[in-house]
Amino acid sequence: MQLRQASAASGRAGTRSRVQPQIVCRAALSMESPLAEELKKTAAYISQKGKGILASDESNATTGKRLEVVGIENTEENRRDWRQLLYTAPGLDAPVATPQEVARVTVRTMMRSIPAAVPGIHFLSGGMAEEEATLNLQALNDEMPNSPWALTFSYGRALQSSTLKTWAGKEANWDAAQAILVKLAKANSEASTGSFKGPHPVPGGGRILQDLSYGFVNLKPVVPGHVLVSPRRPAKRFQDLNAEEVADLWLLAQRIGTVVERQYGAGSLTLAIQDGPLAGQTVPHVHIHVLPRKAGDFPKNDEVYDAIDQGSADFKKAAQEEGPSEKLDLDKERQVRTHSEMAEEAAVLRALLA
Repeated sequence: MQLRQASAASGRAGTRSRVQPQIVCRAALSMESPLAEELKKTAAYISQKGKGILASDESNATTGKRLEVVGIENTEENRRDWRQLLYTAPGLDAPVATPQEVARVTVRTMMRSIPAAVPGIHFLSGGMAEEEATLNLQALNDEMPNSPWALTFSYGRALQSSTLKTWAGKEANWDAAQAILVKLAKANSEASTGSFKGPHPVPGGGRILQDLSYGFVNLKPVVPGHVLVSPRRPAKRFQDLNAEEVADLWLLAQRIGTVVERQYGAGSLTLAIQDGPLAGQTVPHVHIHVLPRKAGDFPKNDEVYDAIDQGSADFKKAAQEEGPSEKLDLDKERQVRTHSEMAEEAAVLRALLA
């Protein structure tokens, strides 16, 4: 660019106005970067009227300060819950990136900026759960199996967190802690070569992930093996899903149904979806109930739908041959499970699905 001075005649002959600076850009349009069009599209997308940015890419320390204001401890689980609350708020339409989507963008960025002569790229695990770190590394190597660099790991949290918790400073736990460390190292070693198949030694809670959908075991299952399947992108109604999401959602429901029916010794399945509040939907996010069914698990078969309905406080139990009918209190019959119990069940199902 060049700063050029220019003057303009005033209304009175022989006098000149104050000198005004002008900026003249000499860069020709033909000299624009090949990324210019992509940058323009990105700028236009994030600058739409009526839309803004939820700035939440904050360090653990900064997030901790936010949590501290309301008396919440700065732990990995609390930070994850807080971000999950932000990103899944109905109507916010915040995209949830899959490991494959993250890998695709990461690889594209590396190809544009990192010379092939670099021997390796070591990724960090800061802020990620152990399983998430492994799956992301696997996705990178899936995306670029013939990478000129070694796509590998330099993990602190993802190798030490569960190892430290297992040890807990007790000599009796020494061998167990070393065993979990070796398992974690092996999982990430396999991911760095694109050969990790699971299950992960430290599964990430009660979730079962697929590209566009995920399953999660129920906090208060109606029957043993009760799993819910949802799209990863927040969507209130079934009609809000695109064709690819619908296919992925029902494919995962089919896969999970096949596994839980066999695992829990059932003979049939109930697949149920409540689409909208008038249909009994109380959580504003599409989800399919997958329930393995056994003979006699409900005195009347249709009572399973009353049990699924979160708005119903109880459902009727069929009359026995002797004695009057009675109501079955769902809160008494459906016991709340611990996070560990749910994670253990999900780990078993993930292994069977692998």
